Amino acid sequence: MFWKLLYILGNLIAFLHLYFIIYLIAFFVAVGYFIFNKQGVKNSVAFFKKVFPDKGALFYYRCAFLQFLKFSYLFCERFINRDYSKTTWESDGWEYLEKAISEKTGGILLMSHIGNWDAASYLFYRESTNLMLLIGTRNSEEMEKYYKKKFKNSNIKIITTEPGNQSPANIIEPVNFLKEGGFVAVTGDRIWHSSQRFIEAQFMNETIHVPEFPFMLSMLSKKPVYIFFITGKKRDHYYLRGVKPLMLSSDKRENRTEVLHSAVQLYSEELEKFARHYPFSWFHFEDFFKRNE
Repeated sequence: MFWKLLYILGNLIAFLHLYFIIYLIAFFVAVGYFIFNKQGVKNSVAFFKKVFPDKGALFYYRCAFLQFLKFSYLFCERFINRDYSKTTWESDGWEYLEKAISEKTGGILLMSHIGNWDAASYLFYRESTNLMLLIGTRNSEEMEKYYKKKFKNSNIKIITTEPGNQSPANIIEPVNFLKEGGFVAVTGDRIWHSSQRFIEAQFMNETIHVPEFPFMLSMLSKKPVYIFFITGKKRDHYYLRGVKPLMLSSDKRENRTEVLHSAVQLYSEELEKFARHYPFSWFHFEDFFKRNE
C-alpha cells in the first residue's frame, strides 16, 4: 500500500509539475538515512577517505550526506513518470554498444552501483533492444514490480534470480538469450551471498571480491562483456562512459583463471576511474572495502 501511494503521489506531482516536492521528500529521506543507518554512513565515509585523502572528518561526513541526498533524489524520482526522451547525452565509448545493438550481436552488460541505471535502461528501450535484466533476490519485491511496470510491453525482460548461482538452471536461459543476439545485464560489483564464487581484484589499493558469474557467462556464451557507466551531470543531461568490449576466451582450461583475472581487474580499474571522477554518483553503501562480506 505504501509503494502504491508513492506511485499515485508521483504521478500527481508530474501532472502538476510540482517537482520541488520530490526534492523536499528526498531531503528528508536522506536525513533519516544519515541518522539511522550508521553502518551506511561509516561505509560512505570510508569511500570518501579513499577519494579525498588528508581531509577532515567534517568534510567526509558532509560528502556522505550529499551522496545520500543524491541517491535519495534518484530513488524518489522513480515514482514519477520521468521522460528520458527529452534529455541530452554526451558519451565516450557509446559507439561500442551502438554497433553491437545495431548488428544484434549481443553481450553481457556489466552494471555497477554507480550512476543512474534508469537512464541507461532508457537507451536500450529506445533502441528496442532485446535485454534481459537479472535482479538478485535480495532486491525488494517492490523494485521488481517497478521495473516490470516500467518496461511493460517492451523488449526488456526482467528475471528475478540469484546472479551468483551458477547452477545449470540459472545459466542456460541467459546463455540461450545471448546466443540469440540479446543482451544480459548483471551486477558486477556486489557479492550476493557467502557461497558465491568470486575473483579478487585491486580497487583503490584494497583487495575486493568481484563476482565470477558475469565473466564466466561471457566465456560460456562466447559473447563479449561491455563495461559502461552513466551519470547525470545536471538535470536532463547525462554522460555515458563505455569501454572497448572484453572477449573472454581460452583454448586451454589451465589458462581460464588467468583470462578471468585479467578481465576482472580491468573492470575494477575502470570502476575506480569512474568512481574517482564522479564520487557522489557512487551508491554502494555496503562494506565494499572488506571484500563485500
